[in-house]
Amino acid sequence: DTLVGGSCNGMITYYDLRKPNASSGKCLPTESSVIEKSHHDPVSDVFWISSKTGHHCVSVSTDGQMLWWDTRKLDEPTDSLVLTSDVNTRES
Repeated sequence: DTLVGGSCNGMITYYDLRKPNASSGKCLPTESSVIEKSHHDPVSDVFWISSKTGHHCVSVSTDGQMLWWDTRKLDEPTDSLVLTSDVNTRES
């Protein structure tokens, strides 16, 4: 009954398919991430993660970031991880 998607502009969008728009009858986004707090490149994958509330998802982008989201409030990610393929790179 819910759907989350990633866009080419890096934004995450959440839809509640149980709540169609009254005037058009179509499902419009319930929440969308703020572009300044979203990915800087296209989203390549977004998936639901197990949580008590059922409102959490993770997105991955070609910008090298993995972002955690609460779909009830997409103002900013709840957590982030910079992905790297260089196993010798370590932050001090």
